[in-house]
Amino acid sequence: MSAISFTPTHKAAQAIGMTIDEAVKNPKIASLRAGKKLRELGYVRRYHHLAWDKGMRWFSPSGEIFNETNATVLGWALAK
Repeated sequence: MSAISFTPTHKAAQAIGMTIDEAVKNPKIASLRAGKKLRELGYVRRYHHLAWDKGMRWFSPSGEIFNETNATVLGWALAK
């Protein structure tokens, strides 16, 4: 799976300081910046042992659990 699984919105691209084209061309940098922005928004990345496919997940401040890429979770977080 790539670091970006959808075309990021202008809002998400703006939040990570990149244009949409830059984010698509440099998915690793976009992912790192998206992870940093998620932490600023109060999201926490930690191991989720209760899922059948155990692994790292993003936990939102409201308790939601996301098993997606950093950029995808950031898009959802900014859409709320």
